[in-house]
Amino acid sequence: MLTLADKRWPAWLDLVQGLMGLLLVLFMWTHLFAVSSILLGKPAMFAVTRFFEGSLFFDTPQPWLVSLVALAIFLLFAVHTLLALR
Repeated sequence: MLTLADKRWPAWLDLVQGLMGLLLVLFMWTHLFAVSSILLGKPAMFAVTRFFEGSLFFDTPQPWLVSLVALAIFLLFAVHTLLALR
């Protein structure tokens, strides 16, 4: 026999899946605008690249920041997929 708390789990998982989907959509829009900076020229694309490498916060660019964000997006996508498959 299921209790009321047991019946709420699917709703919470659906909510988490939806929020993750929203975050993935926001990432895709941000990525679209960042990549489209190449249309403004090589200096604009270079400035965007340096921004995402943390040039505002560090003396030298830190490319590992981009890798860390890529890993976070991959994990977000993987969890979102697993929740959708349940």
